[in-house]
Amino acid sequence: MLEAYVNRGMWVAECQCKNALALAPIAGAVIEGVDWPKDPSVFDCRNCGQTHSVMMPVQRAEIEAILIVRPEPSRNWFTYETVADLRIENALHSKELI
Repeated sequence: MLEAYVNRGMWVAECQCKNALALAPIAGAVIEGVDWPKDPSVFDCRNCGQTHSVMMPVQRAEIEAILIVRPEPSRNWFTYETVADLRIENALHSKELI
């Protein structure tokens, strides 16, 4: 099972072939021309063809709420970070928030 993380405002997971699987934009953001699945839990890698189960974090909504106020390039969350870590980062960079 792959673990999802956020890179530049997108939930992604990394396949064993090192291809990144785009799962969904954070906080319901709309990206024109892309039909995102309603349940990002099972994905096929377009690079190697493997099917993967993807685990989303339990705190998904809270993570998204913290990230959505950041400029897009700074909307990142990795599985080793806690929600408290994200709040601290926002406080340290409060002048950059949108």
